[in-house]
Amino acid sequence: MSKIALGGVQFGIDYGVANNKGQVQIEEVQSILNYAKKNGVNILDTASGYGDSEGVLGKVGVDNFQIITKTTSIKQGVNGVVRIFYQSLKNLKQKKAYGLLIHDIGEIEHKQFDTLLIELARLKRQGLVKKIGVSVYNSQQIDYVLDNFSIDLIQLPINILDQRLINDESLVKLKKHNVEIHARSALLQGLLLMSINTIPYWFDTPPKNWTLNLTI
Repeated sequence: MSKIALGGVQFGIDYGVANNKGQVQIEEVQSILNYAKKNGVNILDTASGYGDSEGVLGKVGVDNFQIITKTTSIKQGVNGVVRIFYQSLKNLKQKKAYGLLIHDIGEIEHKQFDTLLIELARLKRQGLVKKIGVSVYNSQQIDYVLDNFSIDLIQLPINILDQRLINDESLVKLKKHNVEIHARSALLQGLLLMSINTIPYWFDTPPKNWTLNLTI
C-alpha cells in the first residue's frame, strides 16, 4: 500500500482554497487516476457527502485502488447510515471497501453512536470493509475513541504548521494501539503550495489574539 492517498472531494464538488476551476471534470479525473496509478498511488479517499465523487469514480473505474469512504449523518438513523454505505459501494462499483470512517466525530455524543460502531464492526466481519475508524480533529477526541471503542483506522489533521498531535504524542499513543494513521490537510487544501500573490485576501490580517506556534 502506498504512503500517499489521493483525495476525491474535488471530483464531486467545488472545494478547496486553492481551487479556482471548480469541480474536476470526469476526463481530468481519469487522467489524474492514471497518473496516480502510474506513480504507485493506490489509495483513494472519498465520501458519500462529497457530491457525486463516488459516482464519478465508479464511472472512471477504481478496481486497482484501495477505497476509503465515510459515513453519512447518524441523524437519519443507524440503518440509514448502513444503507448509504451499500449505496456507496454500488456507486463505486465495488464489492468492498478498504476503510469506512465515521465522518462527523461531533456525533460521538449521539445516543446511537455506540450502535453505529457495532454496525460498522458487523460490516467488517462480513468482509464488506477491511478497516473501520473515525475522522477526528484533536487529541481529546482521540483519547475518547481509544478509551471506549476498538478501531483500526483514524484520519486526522497534520502539516508543517499544525503539529499538535505530534507534540502531545497522540500519534505515539495511536501507534501503541495499532491504529493505522492517515493524515489529512497535509497541504491545507493547497494553501501551502500557493504563491504569496495568489493567497486569498482573508489571510492577510490574522484575527485578534492569534498566535502561531511552529515546530519543525
